[in-house]
Amino acid sequence: MTMTEGSTTGSATELDRDLFDALAFAPPPAATAAATQRVAAAIVLASTMHERRGHRSNGFLARLVLSIRGTARRRRAVALLFAVLILGGAGRGLLGLYEGMVGPEGSARTAWDRATIVGASQTHDGYRVTIERAYADANVLMLAISVHDLQNRGWTQVSAMGATATDERGDSFAGSMSMSSPDGPSVAANVAWFTSPPGLTPGQHTLSISVPAVSVRDTSTPPPAESPGVATGEDSWTPWHEVAGPWRFTVPLTVGGGSMVHPQSSASVGGTEVRLTEVTVSPASVTGTIAVSGAAGGGQWLPVGQVEHAGHTYALHSGVLGPDAAITFQASDGTTQTSGEWTLRINELVGSDGTQQVRLAGPWVLTFWMP
Repeated sequence: MTMTEGSTTGSATELDRDLFDALAFAPPPAATAAATQRVAAAIVLASTMHERRGHRSNGFLARLVLSIRGTARRRRAVALLFAVLILGGAGRGLLGLYEGMVGPEGSARTAWDRATIVGASQTHDGYRVTIERAYADANVLMLAISVHDLQNRGWTQVSAMGATATDERGDSFAGSMSMSSPDGPSVAANVAWFTSPPGLTPGQHTLSISVPAVSVRDTSTPPPAESPGVATGEDSWTPWHEVAGPWRFTVPLTVGGGSMVHPQSSASVGGTEVRLTEVTVSPASVTGTIAVSGAAGGGQWLPVGQVEHAGHTYALHSGVLGPDAAITFQASDGTTQTSGEWTLRINELVGSDGTQQVRLAGPWVLTFWMP
């Protein structure tokens, strides 16, 4: 298929839809996990270099916005391909979109299957926002949020991301990732992920959830014309704009538990020591904190590897750079069967020396026990 700048076969929306149908595919789980680890490593590298150049950094927060946010015309093909890979399930209805977003297995699937069906809606300025489902445990909070433009104002897409959540004590859940996928131009399924606040106990809680704004995508105004050699400020142009809310909800929710240990186990490879200081295992996630010392190239590293227990393997898929060079990792799923021996196997550490990526080969193998 060849596209040229002057092509006029159908509208932009029809072209998007045709590409979705023609090119959509489901990558193998192993490929998805490997790609996620490499993307996370690249973000760590960028964060490290940004901080060393004298900019203030709040650490590593990988916020993944899974929607079409095109910029200038020459980037349109890239934006479409990105949308195809992420939004290939469009047209299957909200439930079908959510099923595609959480996938067949892993942390997102576990949280979705264990979530409470909430169904709380609020309408503001003709936009109905609904908290469809919610799940929380000692590690994570997942919110499934839908948005519907009841007046069908002719946008090409809507989304509802940027939600905030606090518990009845006022403790905030830290946002970590958001996804949005449309079902036609006026409806979208959204999933928001958060990290639970320290000390969140199992049992009944009351969450205060706010969606400050919804976003709408308007392609009726094209991007500015480009002239060779003339800067057009293309990075500032976007077909998206926000409709201010807020949409507020009070949601009673039973929070799942989790088991925490402080192993203080360590392993050294080539003069680089990794010390495991904390692990929390919950039904939907395994998180832990490590400290790296003795390594050349700095103290900010992303671990690439896995957690193993009772014949099951949980790939590490994210890392957060915390204070004092502490690194908090998260694994691809959790379990309710926590007791016994566990192993953290780090095959590689990815970091930066300030100018380029540094990759240290392992493995660092650390054993610990959960009650």
